[in-house]
Amino acid sequence: MHRFISRALPACTLIASFAVSMASHAADDGLQAAIAGTQRSAANVARDPARHPLETLRFFGIAPTMTVVELKPGGGWYTEILGPYLKPQGRLIAAGDDPASTDAYESKSGQRMIKKFAAAPDTFGKVDVAVFDPPSKLSFAPAGSVDMVLTFRNIHNWIAELDEPGLKQT
Repeated sequence: MHRFISRALPACTLIASFAVSMASHAADDGLQAAIAGTQRSAANVARDPARHPLETLRFFGIAPTMTVVELKPGGGWYTEILGPYLKPQGRLIAAGDDPASTDAYESKSGQRMIKKFAAAPDTFGKVDVAVFDPPSKLSFAPAGSVDMVLTFRNIHNWIAELDEPGLKQT
């Protein structure tokens, strides 16, 4: 029996690692397709060598079946990738600026995001749009319903707005 187990275990391990590798490869294919998609603006594609979207999203461990929140998507650089990637099996929640804000910049940014998704439902599917405006508006999904929360290129803006002693220096 010991001989059987010592021979079967490596074979089972190899088969299991192959199955994991195949699933990972399939997820990567979808991610690569979203990155190469025609939905992305030329200006955004031009930034790929500096921003490394495939490597970044792989590092975070994104999967096509996840529910993902993108905080403050701004102009939608990553949203152009996340929306098509998650559309078939996952869900994207874009938690950004309030389209009803009295602040002109925030209002315009929030409205632009809604229009972007409404203009291309075949590309993005149903993207849930929520408002993220701390500290008053933080609820963009029920507790426990999200697999991943991402934010890109926002921390520098948030740090400038911090008033807690010591955090700016950190």
